[in-house]
Amino acid sequence: METRIVLTGILKDNDLLLAVKRSENDDFFPGAWKFLGGHFESG
Repeated sequence: METRIVLTGILKDNDLLLAVKRSENDDFFPGAWKFLGGHFESG
């Protein structure tokens, strides 16, 4: 079984949060709102 580390960041400025919306043409959750994130590859 492969282990992956997923990172997510939430940027907040007073009462504002930064979120992004996926493209409607995206293959993975099209049109979904999300917080910025990524993955970390070790080795």
